Amino acid sequence: MKLKLFFPVFALLLFAAQSAFTLTRSPFFERWLNPGEELTTETLKRLLDIAKEDPDAYNLVQTAATRLNAASPDELITIVKLCPEVGFGEFRTSTSTLSAEPSRDWNQAIEENPELKEKVSRAYETAETRTPTRAILKILTELTICINPDHTLLQSYATLIHELAHYRGYSFFNDRQDPLDFNGLEDYLAKVIRMPGGELEAYSIQYRALKRLKAMTRLPYSDSLEVFFTDKGDVVNENKLADFILNTHVNGDYRKSLTTNFTNLVVSDYNSTIRDYNLNVSEYRPRAKRNLAIVTRNGNRQQQEYYANYLAALDAEIEAQTARLEELKNRFGDLIVVNTTGP
Repeated sequence: MKLKLFFPVFALLLFAAQSAFTLTRSPFFERWLNPGEELTTETLKRLLDIAKEDPDAYNLVQTAATRLNAASPDELITIVKLCPEVGFGEFRTSTSTLSAEPSRDWNQAIEENPELKEKVSRAYETAETRTPTRAILKILTELTICINPDHTLLQSYATLIHELAHYRGYSFFNDRQDPLDFNGLEDYLAKVIRMPGGELEAYSIQYRALKRLKAMTRLPYSDSLEVFFTDKGDVVNENKLADFILNTHVNGDYRKSLTTNFTNLVVSDYNSTIRDYNLNVSEYRPRAKRNLAIVTRNGNRQQQEYYANYLAALDAEIEAQTARLEELKNRFGDLIVVNTTGP
């Protein structure tokens, strides 16, 4: 199963003004990159050098570098990309999930499989979990911070801070992607926007950094989100800010994007549960029964106990999967195209 999560960054409508800032040659209200200029360590430093003058902002940069296992913040260039197709910025990730019987030793499997070993060696993060019926290996295969190359130094700095806030706060292998954790779309929207690494946290960190920058440089700017923050960058009213981001900011594009994400989440979960149910019924349970019969005839008590427990766990999981599919249909039936191969 491969999931893609997208976190769009929205417009900062900045007005041109003269800057007294001297850390970089590029004025704040001129382009960050010249037309056709590529992203390099030196061009990225134009943004990182601004953060260096702000302890809180640079702590965010260093924390992100540490999470990336980078030797220095300059190595963030390995995940920052120029993306002319995005409005301002975007945070992109993809994960790959492998599943096997609970006895699977993933370390051994990785060593014995050159293709898997290569995939894991190139992964940004991995996580291993176990259930009574599964050994699961999750691999973060893509991690990209997209920045539009055509915007100003100030806009690009704000974008980088915003996206790094997503990266620092977000847990790639968390349990918040279970649709049954939500009562519906509105509950999903309200919770996702407030989760660690979500839009409220990212905008708060971004605006605190901009307010500090404004205090250091007497830099004038204004935009549609500024009224939701104090001079120190604190949120004045969280509910009003969340409502504005979801329903008004950039014509409600964030609501549209999250609505699509929620629909995909429900349908994907339903289809993957059906797939796992069918595997349990048609493959895993019959195989476990055969193996149990073999080790019983051979008198291998240790293996007999293992397969007896495994078979019982499969039966419990099949029952839970049946109940889950019914709950998904009852709660989100209007979003699901029912797969008739299900129970």
